[in-house]
Amino acid sequence: QYEQLNEEIEQINIQAKNIDPESLKRTEILVAEYEAVKKEESERRATYKNEKNELEQELSQLEIRLQSSSSEIDAAENEKIKQIEEQHQLVTNRLQNQRLLL
Repeated sequence: QYEQLNEEIEQINIQAKNIDPESLKRTEILVAEYEAVKKEESERRATYKNEKNELEQELSQLEIRLQSSSSEIDAAENEKIKQIEEQHQLVTNRLQNQRLLL
């Protein structure tokens, strides 16, 4: 085993001598650039996840407020909303008819 390990070390040393120093430097630069980009991407993902979680929390709070406030709306406000919806539908229908005529 000792001889086999020595042979492997010798082969590695021979291969190391054949490595072009410029190629090695370029490879090291590329690896460093890759690591920097990988770190930036990881930070971006973490930021995105945090923002997503914050928005989801805000959305759930707004949904809770909406549910609680919708039960507090009185009948008069409901009637006003219905009238506005009906007027909106009438205007939409008229616009659609005008488009068909054109």
